[in-house]
Amino acid sequence: MSINREFNLTGTLSEEFTLRLDFSESEGMRRILMPLIDKKLEITFKELEYKRSDAQNRYYWGVVIPTIRAFLRETEGIPYTKNQVHFFNLYNVQEVKPEIVTICGKDTIVMEAKKSSEMTTKEFKEFVECLQAYWGERECYIPDPVKFNFITDFITT
Repeated sequence: MSINREFNLTGTLSEEFTLRLDFSESEGMRRILMPLIDKKLEITFKELEYKRSDAQNRYYWGVVIPTIRAFLRETEGIPYTKNQVHFFNLYNVQEVKPEIVTICGKDTIVMEAKKSSEMTTKEFKEFVECLQAYWGERECYIPDPVKFNFITDFITT
């Protein structure tokens, strides 16, 4: 039985057209790539674009959103949902504006903008900085992302 495997490596192409690959975990990568020796391989070149990382996603949904929800529950007495706070952030902080489009005779609300999950790591970092500034002005302090953030460090029951 043959298993199709795909591996992504990063590298840099020099002016001399030599390619330097980054084998960050070289011993583990050697073991993984051993079965590919003497096999015909397909190689694709494209500029590397870092998408929002899983860690950034966990930070946003596990620290940023719960911190804002707790602040709003404490200051307004309303337990907003995660999605309500998320859309508030998109509308008021990222300034994504909804529009009404008629589809099949029905008015539909759409938001034509890059989703936070489609942001690059840099764009998402800037989004978080804007969130921290926006909410900080309202005395809701969102902690910086660090390696060992746990939701229990920021939410009091």
